[in-house]
Amino acid sequence: MWTSTDLVGCEVCAAVKNCYAFGGGFMDGLLDKEGKSDGRYRRYNYGAALFGQATLELGQWVELLGGEPETPRGLPGVGDMFVTTMGGRNVKAGRLVASGIPSPRCRTRR
Repeated sequence: MWTSTDLVGCEVCAAVKNCYAFGGGFMDGLLDKEGKSDGRYRRYNYGAALFGQATLELGQWVELLGGEPETPRGLPGVGDMFVTTMGGRNVKAGRLVASGIPSPRCRTRR
């Protein structure tokens, strides 16, 4: 277990990582929409680019808001972002949006 006294950095990472998790789900939703979600196809380049960009931006957010620069490079940042992009509600929401399934709240009433 690691501990941190960087409350600002940890909180920023905890919030912002969810946006990138949505993007990870979006990646899989594109495969669903194309009928390629049988496990043979993966968008590894998309995922790597997303994770790399997210790592850079997480550091920028933490710096902008006054956190410590090492926090996003550790468990509160890339560690938690990795775990979150493996599943959860933000991943599911991204997948549904990319596959074309609208949220029940977004459907128009007749």
